[in-house]
Amino acid sequence: MTLEELYFLAGIVTGFGVIGSLLFVGIQMREQNRDNRLQAYHNFASQLRELSGTLARDRELSRLWLEGTGGRLENLKPEEQQQLSFVTQAFLRIFEDAFFQYTEGRLREREWASIERVLTPWRRSALFEGYWNNRSFMYSDEFVAYVNSLEGTVAFRPIGAMANKENSPAQGKPDA
Repeated sequence: MTLEELYFLAGIVTGFGVIGSLLFVGIQMREQNRDNRLQAYHNFASQLRELSGTLARDRELSRLWLEGTGGRLENLKPEEQQQLSFVTQAFLRIFEDAFFQYTEGRLREREWASIERVLTPWRRSALFEGYWNNRSFMYSDEFVAYVNSLEGTVAFRPIGAMANKENSPAQGKPDA
């Protein structure tokens, strides 16, 4: 084998090596993107669990939440209304973050649909409406436009109302 033939053979081997490396990098990037999307949803779920857990562990805060979401805000003292305002803001910041993760492609459609199924009925609660009408200016224009476009077909029901099966819609079916 001549030196020229060895040179061409080395070029061919190098070319296959480069192609193999590019394929490997492509596979790694694809896996990293998948992992990033899973992590984005995991972060949302963790934040929501943490805040929901706070409501579950604090009996007084749970009572306020039930009063507010049940449309009885007028029964609350100003400091209780303010406390609910802070909790509502925390929930909405979690949803706003998820919204940006979705619009930037870090959440897939199926994860976003799951998040929407939580936000959409809550959007119709008295607590949300009262807060949103007075505080939506604190959120990004894109998120405000999105939330304002939500037209829930299932009304928000506090957990006490869920126990009454006669008044609960079938899963996935809109309220009558």
